[in-house]
Amino acid sequence: MAKTPEELKKYLQEKMKKAAPEINVEKVNPARPLKKELRIDSLDLLRMLRAIAADTGYTTPESDYKNILTLGGMLEYFQGKI
Repeated sequence: MAKTPEELKKYLQEKMKKAAPEINVEKVNPARPLKKELRIDSLDLLRMLRAIAADTGYTTPESDYKNILTLGGMLEYFQGKI
């Protein structure tokens, strides 16, 4: 799906926009927790992961959730997986 880091970032930003339509996803700080940056709760974050799984077929194991709490973490984690 996403071949380059920039394509992956754009893809993840699209998913963030669906979770938090009022947020300017271009300004999300990659080091800050997504729940704070997007003002979403754990369920919204889980919905994002389910949407990614539906699009890509890649299911994130619950044990890896700690790696995807920030945009930077998501970029690093999903690179090469989706």
